[in-house]
Amino acid sequence: IAPRVNLVVLRVADIDRAAAFYQLLGFAFVKHAHGTGPQHYASEANGFVFELYPATADQCVPSAARIGFAVGDVDGAAVKLGSFSGAHLVSAPKDLNGVVAQSSLTQTDIALNLFQWLA
Repeated sequence: IAPRVNLVVLRVADIDRAAAFYQLLGFAFVKHAHGTGPQHYASEANGFVFELYPATADQCVPSAARIGFAVGDVDGAAVKLGSFSGAHLVSAPKDLNGVVAQSSLTQTDIALNLFQWLA
């Protein structure tokens, strides 16, 4: 089996706010805890798990994390996410060589790229 990413865990300042932001992309989160661990959100689809954990003094919000998501409509997703309070559109959607359209945003805790495959 070739290696592939199947788990992404982000430490965020406000898990409810972060979950609301990523739900705009279509993630369906469930809030739960493992044993005596902290409450967090998890979204699982197609063998991929995306989790949002509260930041702590020992595990703080990453300062240089960047994550990318493939979307069906980069223009629509950029508008939807860009209108979220605290989000900032870094680069408007643009066509990159007719193969992929890309947009970059930042939200309080994370920078992200949106990709739409054109070909």
